[in-house]
Amino acid sequence: MNRHVSPSSSTIRILGIYGLRCQRRRQLNSEKRFAARITGRHDRSAVTRDDVVRNAQAQARAVARGLGGDPRIKNARQQFVWNFRYPGADGKFGGSRPELYNDEDNAATARPGPLGIDPKDPLGLDDLVSVGLMVVPVNRPVKLILRAKDVTHSFFVPALRFKQDAVPGLRINVHFTPIREGRYEIACAELCGISHHRMRAFLEVRSQSEFEKWLQEKASQ
Repeated sequence: MNRHVSPSSSTIRILGIYGLRCQRRRQLNSEKRFAARITGRHDRSAVTRDDVVRNAQAQARAVARGLGGDPRIKNARQQFVWNFRYPGADGKFGGSRPELYNDEDNAATARPGPLGIDPKDPLGLDDLVSVGLMVVPVNRPVKLILRAKDVTHSFFVPALRFKQDAVPGLRINVHFTPIREGRYEIACAELCGISHHRMRAFLEVRSQSEFEKWLQEKASQ
């Protein structure tokens, strides 16, 4: 005859304490991984709870604002170039169409250029294009729109532990909040062709004033 033996209260108490400790350990490890991804620290032991709290507060402020008024950037990558597009003074992107792609004229002010910016759309006349360099302000949520023109690429910033594939035909929206100024490498984490090693760009996190100065310099070019 099978008999069901209930565990003693002491056994339940020991297992409960062990389970809570395991849960707490997993939570702390998760916080450290998350904070290391945001702060770019590779030494997880150097990540403090203050880092986690500051990032959580920044994310809460971003949600409260609905990300309104924060930097928006379109990243259209192709073999083997990184193109970053910013809206102009009007804060709006001009229209673009794949049939307008013109890789022969790849100047930053080219219309339609490699991004296919519609030259007949007045909203796109003041759009800014940066090749190989993405500049963002510190402590501001950044909305990034990822697109691929030819094959699958991947936007990967190892220092931030931030990675997202870009797939042809798809518009992928992501956002992040950099909390430390610096210069970070952007790599393509997908084998995208024979010159895959050339798919390298940089992310520069600057102060708000330096970011605005950079935009003004780009607009005057």
